[in-house]
Amino acid sequence: MPPTNVHALIGSNGVGKTHLLDTLARTVLADRSYPSQDSRLTDRLGHQPYPFANLVSVGFSAFDALEPLAPTSYVGYQYVGLKKRGQSALKGPSELGDEFADSASACTSQGPVRERRWREVLKRLEDTDQIFQDHQVALLADPDGDGPDAKNLFAPLSSGHKIVLLTLARLVEHTTERTLVLVDEPEAHLHPPLLSTFIRVLSELLLNSNGVALIATHSPVVLQETPRRAVWALRRAGADVQIDHPDIETFGENAGVITREIFSLEVTRTGFHAMIEELAWKGYDYDEILGEFEDALGAEGRALARVAVRRHRDGTR
Repeated sequence: MPPTNVHALIGSNGVGKTHLLDTLARTVLADRSYPSQDSRLTDRLGHQPYPFANLVSVGFSAFDALEPLAPTSYVGYQYVGLKKRGQSALKGPSELGDEFADSASACTSQGPVRERRWREVLKRLEDTDQIFQDHQVALLADPDGDGPDAKNLFAPLSSGHKIVLLTLARLVEHTTERTLVLVDEPEAHLHPPLLSTFIRVLSELLLNSNGVALIATHSPVVLQETPRRAVWALRRAGADVQIDHPDIETFGENAGVITREIFSLEVTRTGFHAMIEELAWKGYDYDEILGEFEDALGAEGRALARVAVRRHRDGTR
C-alpha cells in the first residue's frame, strides 16, 4: 500500500494554500489553555485532540511574507528556511552552511537512533542522485568524525541540493514522535528528479518516527508520489472554500495525465493554450494557426488548434 504520511495540498495561486499552512501552524502551537476560536483541530468525532508534539516548517521563498514562529511549552517548533526570526534580513550562504554543519554534527552525536536515521537518509540520497553520490555525502554520517567537513561539502552544491540536504539534516535532528512537517512549494527550487527523491526520503523518515507532512504544491511530481486519498484540492468561490480529493488516482500516474486531469483549468488559461485559443477566436483556421507558429507546434498544440477552431465554428467556448 502506498504510504499516506505525506499529504499534498493543491490549488490555484491565491486560493490560500500558504495561508492555510500558516493557520495550521499557529493552531498547532496555540496555548492549550486558551484555544483559538478562529481555528482548531478536531477529529471525526468532534473532539479536540492535540496530536502533534513537534512542528517543523520548511519554506525557502524570499518572497514569502510569513515569518518564522516561536516554540511553545506545549509543542516544539523548528523553522527551516531563509528567514531570520524577528528580522527582515535573509540568511546568507555562510549562515546556511553553519546551520547545516551544526545539524550534521547533531545527527551523529545525539544517540544511535538519530545516527542511524541520518546514515539511512544519506545513503538513500547517494543511491538516487548522482550529485550526492559524486560528493560522497554518506561519509557525513561517520560517527568517529573522520568524514568530510560538513560546511566545505555543503558550499559547492547547487541551491536545490543544499535545500534538500539542509532540510533533511534538520528533520533528522529535530523529528520526534508525532512531528508535523509543513513544506511550502518545494518545486520552486528542486528539479523533478530531486523533488521526487526528497518526497520519498521525507516519507521514509517520517514513517520511522510516526510523523506526517503536508506539502503545498503545484507539481505533478509531488502528486505522482502521493496517493489520491492523501491529495487535497483546495478551491475557492468568494468567501466559500471547498476541499476534496482528485477524481483520479495520482500515485504512480503519468505526469502528463495528472497535469491534464487535475491542473487542466489552470493550464488551459495560460501559455500556448491561451495563444491558440486567441487565434481561433480571431477567426484563424487550422492552417493559419500553424502558419502563425511557422509550423513549430507540437502534437498537443496541433490537437488543441483543431478543437479550438471547431469550437469557434460551432459558436461554443
